[in-house]
Amino acid sequence: MAKKQLCFDSVTPLYTGAYCPTTTRGHQFHPADFKIDFRISTEPAPNYPIENSIYTDGSKTTDGTGSAFCSIDDLGQLKTKWLGKLSQDNNIFQAELLAIHQAILHHINSKTQVKIWSDSLSSLQAILNPTSPHPLVRDI
Repeated sequence: MAKKQLCFDSVTPLYTGAYCPTTTRGHQFHPADFKIDFRISTEPAPNYPIENSIYTDGSKTTDGTGSAFCSIDDLGQLKTKWLGKLSQDNNIFQAELLAIHQAILHHINSKTQVKIWSDSLSSLQAILNPTSPHPLVRDI
């Protein structure tokens, strides 16, 4: 019996429970053209600046799975926030990716450069992988 992949709907941050269509595997473009390595660092930073920074997080407890991002202004006041409640069937990896994805979508038309900070090494490593089969990673 073939294994089927359960689908995660990134538009409404809920686990759909449906089966996904067949995932495209392999390079969709030449790896040399995937120039994201210089934009993502997996090294800890000595300090975390406030200005033009967005902080993301995902978590899972017995109460549920959640995802969030926020940005803080130069005075340390909350400037923007987004919170997403996911299905209990979602995992922390999906929650972390969703927070990063939503932060990107929120600031995609920003005229200023922003830095997105995440504590999820596995999410950053997945984003660095140009052949990742995960649909949310591919959207990022």
